[in-house]
Amino acid sequence: MCTLIGHQAVRGYGFWAVVEKASGKFIGRVGPWFPEGWPEPEVGWTIHRDFTRKGYAKEAGAACVDYVFNTLGWSRVIHVIAEDNIGSIKTAEAIGSKRMYKIDKLPPFGDVQCWAYGQTRS
Repeated sequence: MCTLIGHQAVRGYGFWAVVEKASGKFIGRVGPWFPEGWPEPEVGWTIHRDFTRKGYAKEAGAACVDYVFNTLGWSRVIHVIAEDNIGSIKTAEAIGSKRMYKIDKLPPFGDVQCWAYGQTRS
């Protein structure tokens, strides 16, 4: 939590909580961030496994991509995704992102191979 709060304080943007309307449960986080060591600014998402495959990441991720282009003025955004995370790959593709380049040894992923999916402002 301190990392996320610190990022918001330093950069002026960060992850937002995702809350299921029907239950009021916190189910994850989605938002823009650009932590130290990251190759480019990202819109990322983490949704609790009990709530995946319901469109939450897709809806919130698309809204965040619009936000970073239209409000923050970014010209490009990435999503760092572990190569075997098929759900996140499909989410990235569903919101218009394409596989761009491989990322090795990015904290906190360690030895997990990742890909940068992303898109540019149109």
